[in-house]
Amino acid sequence: LADLLTPEEERRLEQKLVAYDDSTSNQVLILTVKTLRGYEADQYATEVGHFWGVGGQEKYDNGVVILVSDGTEEEGKRRFFIATGYGLEGALPAITTNAIAQQFLVPNLKSNNYFEAFDQTTDAVIQAAGGVYQAPAGHGKKKSRGGGPIAMLV
Repeated sequence: LADLLTPEEERRLEQKLVAYDDSTSNQVLILTVKTLRGYEADQYATEVGHFWGVGGQEKYDNGVVILVSDGTEEEGKRRFFIATGYGLEGALPAITTNAIAQQFLVPNLKSNNYFEAFDQTTDAVIQAAGGVYQAPAGHGKKKSRGGGPIAMLV
């Protein structure tokens, strides 16, 4: 809806995602918008997934919504989120979708490489759903601040 891709780029992504749906019944939706209309990105992506029935909500709920707000109507603040249906949460927990976003979506969006952002992100989502994707080493691990007496007590 935000017209970030050329018709040819849209066609290429759609072909890939339709083939993936046909072979697995997992559905991936890429949604670009100009504004989130006051919603948080996670809420917007989740609601769109439910409303549009991405992933066959009633039977499987195995869909993924990759949402990007281009920020043109929100003071230039680009927002994104990858929402996963319940049927794929085991393969695509939040830590994995966040790692995928940080590794593929964010850097490409910053460089305005929209097709690469969506192409690489969908490839990683597909790999993760199949159990192949591995987050970069150390992703999601917090640095220790030292235990101290209170931590020992707990």
